Amino acid sequence: MIHKTLLLALLLGELVTVSAQSPGPRPVRPATAEQDKLNALPLYPFEGEFRYWSLQLDRRMDSKLRKAISELYTYYMGTQERGVDEKGRPNVSHERFTKLREKLVSKLAKEAGWLTWILKDSRNVNERRLAAFALFFAPETQIALWGVAYGAYEPRPVLRRQFLAWALPWVKAQLQSRFTQEDAENVYPPTPENRARVREGNFRHELVYVHQAPQTLKKTVLYWGDTWLNLMRAPESQDRVLALQMLEILAQTRPAAAAKTLLRGEHWIRANLIAKNEAVRRAARNFVTALDPKHPCPEDKAAVNAHLDALMERLFPPVEIQGALALLYDGPELDAMAKLINKMLATGRFGYTARGEVQSMGHKRTVQGVKLNVMPELLQRLGLETGMLIHTVDGTPVRSCEQLLAVLQSKAKAKATSLVIEYLDPEDRPGMRRYLRKGPRRR
Repeated sequence: MIHKTLLLALLLGELVTVSAQSPGPRPVRPATAEQDKLNALPLYPFEGEFRYWSLQLDRRMDSKLRKAISELYTYYMGTQERGVDEKGRPNVSHERFTKLREKLVSKLAKEAGWLTWILKDSRNVNERRLAAFALFFAPETQIALWGVAYGAYEPRPVLRRQFLAWALPWVKAQLQSRFTQEDAENVYPPTPENRARVREGNFRHELVYVHQAPQTLKKTVLYWGDTWLNLMRAPESQDRVLALQMLEILAQTRPAAAAKTLLRGEHWIRANLIAKNEAVRRAARNFVTALDPKHPCPEDKAAVNAHLDALMERLFPPVEIQGALALLYDGPELDAMAKLINKMLATGRFGYTARGEVQSMGHKRTVQGVKLNVMPELLQRLGLETGMLIHTVDGTPVRSCEQLLAVLQSKAKAKATSLVIEYLDPEDRPGMRRYLRKGPRRR
């Protein structure tokens, strides 16, 4: 009797282990930090070869959640009338589908976080498929965006591509939308100031392309766009096309974020612009065009590098003026500016000695400096205006072109990375600007 009982217990245990349909236990958070990081988004995604995740944990869904997802997924896949709704989610325009969707959304209000755990840890491909489908119905957008990023590393090609195909319209809808009051309170404290910003529509989803690193490396920020740059290094052309389509959406809806992504991944963008596969080249051209629709990317492989160079110059000029701060980025154009300034100062064409009045501590004082002549367009990018009177550089008075040239040459010899000028603008209003050299922007 004991032997029969033991044999029956072992048999039942084996059946529970191999059955893909068994409910399984509720997911449990890993016991150690090492287990927790098994499939974290890579902090430095471009080091080494691209790799998909290796799923090692037996993480299982809650049976009630699985049932709610399965009902909706089965109904969706069982009809030819599949489409997307206004939120970019998978949709079927049937009353039955709407009721099943509402049922699932109510369950995900508390359990959406488990979907991401399933996606990045579960060895059960059927559960990962259900989690991928259900993710787009999660009430909290940020959780779903993290989950979409996980989809890039899904090891099963069919599921990975199905997941990302679902994700494309959903991501576009989310990135086009503005914060609602509910969204804002999930991310920002519901202070009167934040409520006012939401009502006025002054900001959009600010976190949708940024993923914060683990607490041990909390100073490191991984851009959401890095996921798709990384997927562009995948061996399969279909994956690279999906990655570039995701970046195209980012460029259409978040141009500043997409420009930063281009800056970080210029090398891989260039490689895909001249790839052997036509679909990859077309997707890369669409992304580059979306960054600057007025200048479409040419189809000629010989011309795309020059086009991308021109785009980079337009998007990332060597000088960025932010009020009283001017950021300088090393490059041929900045070198040309420096040479032109030196030449104009040496020949006296830069300006002439003049006086002006500065209001300080309630008193007027007379200053003497260099009043600028007509500035070439190249130097206007430095914020230098015709009629500006520069009278001090890093606290040193300058009264002539010779003195100004000597001060600048001494700064260059000392390899100074910062200098501050004090000036009167053409309307005799006092001003100050710090020029900060940041090194090369493109590496």
